[in-house]
Amino acid sequence: MKVRGMGIMWYNFIDQYQLNNTYMIIALPFPKFKEIESKLSIHTIPEGYVNDYIILNNRKYVAVGGCGNGKGTGWSYFWINEIIPLSIYVGMLPPLTYSEHNRAVELNKRERGYTGILVNCDKILHVFVGELITVECSKSEKQLEIF
Repeated sequence: MKVRGMGIMWYNFIDQYQLNNTYMIIALPFPKFKEIESKLSIHTIPEGYVNDYIILNNRKYVAVGGCGNGKGTGWSYFWINEIIPLSIYVGMLPPLTYSEHNRAVELNKRERGYTGILVNCDKILHVFVGELITVECSKSEKQLEIF
């Protein structure tokens, strides 16, 4: 995914599931960062739907997780993933429910992550696409022009 604008950088990240992938990190102003906090959907995705989504650059994103600041007073960052309607999905992976996806992962037929998972959003089936994006709170209050 290509995104243009201020405050975006690429970061090489290695974790226990995926090696040598590139993840995007973006910084958002505090009000937009707080909006993500109010729309976390990690607990509803296994049930097949998302609570809510945020709009960034005219695309729908779902907050799929986050990391607390260690002080018990807020969040350090969130992970978001894009969703698109199933009707326009042309990805390589067949769309699967959360449980079907995890079975395929256990059988080494699919990579970990959210790509290709079906969820209901606004009473329309959507599919997760692309890679996770890490969202941090920017130091300034200025809204980025790409959003």
